[in-house]
Amino acid sequence: MKELEQEDPTACVELGKGHLEAAFVRSDACFTRHQVQTILINLVLTLSTVLETHDITYWLDSGSFLGAVRHKSIIPFDQDADLGIDLAGYHKLRDSPIELPDSYHLQVWNSSIHPTETRTAELPARVIHKDSGLFVDIFVFMETKDDYGDDVMGPIPSKLFNNCFHCPEIQDVGMLFQVPKKWIFPLATCPFAGARIQCPREPLKYVAYMYGPNYMTPKKYPY
Repeated sequence: MKELEQEDPTACVELGKGHLEAAFVRSDACFTRHQVQTILINLVLTLSTVLETHDITYWLDSGSFLGAVRHKSIIPFDQDADLGIDLAGYHKLRDSPIELPDSYHLQVWNSSIHPTETRTAELPARVIHKDSGLFVDIFVFMETKDDYGDDVMGPIPSKLFNNCFHCPEIQDVGMLFQVPKKWIFPLATCPFAGARIQCPREPLKYVAYMYGPNYMTPKKYPY
């Protein structure tokens, strides 16, 4: 991206409040663009390994999946990361001891063994990089049927998906992000930061539904 090429590589990135876990924000913190990207990549790769170790089904989602499709890594200007898990995976994450590096902090909604803190039903899990406050969000996809009786999956409707291109809006609630189950399962792998990671089966349909037909055109702002 032209803007990224012109950015001073030694400059501190201005991190948006919505992309930081407030309890871990430091007023003296300074992270370059490369450092932010490295933190997010390590969050995704570490968490994917941990989830696989615990036999929790996961996949790259939202902006992180778009990054894999378009850049084979994190979107250059992104400031958070996203994974999806199914309902069975959420129950296992909620109820099982999960070992993460000391530099990470796990929050899980409605858990008796993990801190809940700022989690909600709409965004039930988050892994935070303690030193920066940057994080990877984990959305829970539940299976249901659409009006035609076909299997679909998606998280609880919320304003978190207000930027979704094709999602229908539910008044006073937010956007309903739901896609055919066959777009996700059986999972495939896709290249991400030099590794291969689990991704939805139909990448082009998936990202076009969320980001519209011009999803390959980079945008400067975080997703």
